[in-house]
Amino acid sequence: MRKRVSDSIFVRSFCSAFPLTVICILLLSACHKEAKPTENKGKGAGNSPTSAVVFVASKQALSTPIEVQGTIVAKEFVEIRPEINGRLTYENIQDGAQVSAGTILARINADDLRAQDSKLRSQLTIAKQNLDRVEQLLGRNGASQLELDNAKNQANILQADIQLNNVALSKTIIRAPFSGRLGFKLISKGAYVSPSTLLTTLTQVNPLWVEFIVPERYIANIKIGQEVKVNMPDQGTPVDAVIKALDPNIDAGSRSLSVRAQLKSVPVGTQPGVSAKVQYILNQQSDAILIPSQCIIPEVRGKKVILIKNGIATPSMVETGWRDEKRVQILSGVQSGDTILATSIMQIRPDMPVRISGVIQ
Repeated sequence: MRKRVSDSIFVRSFCSAFPLTVICILLLSACHKEAKPTENKGKGAGNSPTSAVVFVASKQALSTPIEVQGTIVAKEFVEIRPEINGRLTYENIQDGAQVSAGTILARINADDLRAQDSKLRSQLTIAKQNLDRVEQLLGRNGASQLELDNAKNQANILQADIQLNNVALSKTIIRAPFSGRLGFKLISKGAYVSPSTLLTTLTQVNPLWVEFIVPERYIANIKIGQEVKVNMPDQGTPVDAVIKALDPNIDAGSRSLSVRAQLKSVPVGTQPGVSAKVQYILNQQSDAILIPSQCIIPEVRGKKVILIKNGIATPSMVETGWRDEKRVQILSGVQSGDTILATSIMQIRPDMPVRISGVIQ
């Protein structure tokens, strides 16, 4: 009984000494200290791991395909025109016909040239007889050396005139210079022609070439003998071609180089002038590291990925190379075997624990 009285007296004394407001503050402070959890020892420690899907880097074969527009062209093409004036007495031009080298396509009237040839040969016969007589007289001192020289000169001139006339006669026959396909017939028998008259065209349709343009930045990767793939309309299977020639000059306007490649085989119906898509390989690597493009995090100063090392997210700056819609080549910053974050990239921060829930291929 005495103890309860003493406690009551102590409480009344304490309350009278301290205001009620101060007592409440002290009680709240004590409760807060008891409820305060233990502070984290390290950054990210104590947090539950975040689930994410990853990609494991490995060395892969890489080829960089470039596709450009091209045009199928004929290796040989010529306009058939006569070399001399005259009337066309014969023509053997059929629209689109296939002809062999040396085929006679047309003849020009050569009656005057044949008559001239007969005349010159008669004169040459007389000149040779005269030369023989002068040589005999010179042996008996009946002619001078000058007369002999004049006789020889006359015979030589006539011989040269005959050769010149023969050349003109050969020009009256118009032949196909190479095997190929004729164009449309543009002249008819009986027409008077001259060197400016176009009779037809001749195109070599086998083999065919493809001509395409290579941008300046890729020129170092183009070599004679390199193979390319050619896709033409209505041709389901690409045709192989081999680069045969490079233009010695780069076009100053487009900063590009013209390239010609020969088709290894010519599909039926393929004609010069057809458009084509040419695909060539810039470089080939057997140990390239390719990762999904979704793993790349762009930054102001470059690009980075999040590596998972011992279950902890670790950022790594990377240098990228070739890329397409799904993959990116990594030149530095990632090694073969590294585990790279592929999902939840925006939620995971450096040093956060990560639980791997799946691996993408």
